[in-house]
Amino acid sequence: MILLYSHRTELRALQLFYRELPPHDFFTFTIPFSMKGSTDGPPIPLPKKYEKALKEREKAINNWYQVVKTSSLSKPQRRQLQKDVQDRFQEWLADSGHATQLNGLVPPHSGKS
Repeated sequence: MILLYSHRTELRALQLFYRELPPHDFFTFTIPFSMKGSTDGPPIPLPKKYEKALKEREKAINNWYQVVKTSSLSKPQRRQLQKDVQDRFQEWLADSGHATQLNGLVPPHSGKS
């Protein structure tokens, strides 16, 4: 029996096990503790396409805040908008299954006050 092995065969096999994360699926997260030392950022720079995706997302969020800030909504209307956005976010969390991930980040209540 002859076993044919090539770079293409290896590449196809590897593609079954991993794929590069699309930039639109890349999100940062903060680890909620501090460390002593000079580490205050990633040890290596992000690839440009991921940096670009983060900047575009940040720009969209800032644009949303600016639209709300400069709108002519009254205080009751702003409160209603905030409630609607929060309700829709909670609905999305439940529908997407991400609520369980967030719940895992909350430390259990110790009962001590």
